Amino acid sequence: MNTTLDQIIEINNEEPVIKENIPVDYYQKGIYQWWHDTYGCIYVGISAVDTENKNDGMPLRTLHHARKLLSKEKGNTQPTKKWTDFSKKFLEGSHQLKEIKIVYENHPHKSKRDLEEIEHQLIHKFKPICNA
Repeated sequence: MNTTLDQIIEINNEEPVIKENIPVDYYQKGIYQWWHDTYGCIYVGISAVDTENKNDGMPLRTLHHARKLLSKEKGNTQPTKKWTDFSKKFLEGSHQLKEIKIVYENHPHKSKRDLEEIEHQLIHKFKPICNA
């Protein structure tokens, strides 16, 4: 499944929040990749839960990453140096959320360990700029 960051996250009172009515497929376990036309692969991650909770699953992971991207971190979402460096480029370049393409692969029957193995392979293949 393909979408853009602005289809998952919106800015409300200058804060990123999860949008309403996100397709249910995004709440299944899976692997996500963030891409940008200029920067290439930004991040690869997993969501290891199947949920019906609006504030969980891949949308929640996306919210945490969007906060890092926009320098709006809260609580436990402290960025790595790679996220901080990319955030500066993104913000200084006046980029928008709609420029971030998200590729999401559902894997509802895979274990967390299986997802981590696929994630590792994709990180090795794409060398995303924000993965530690």
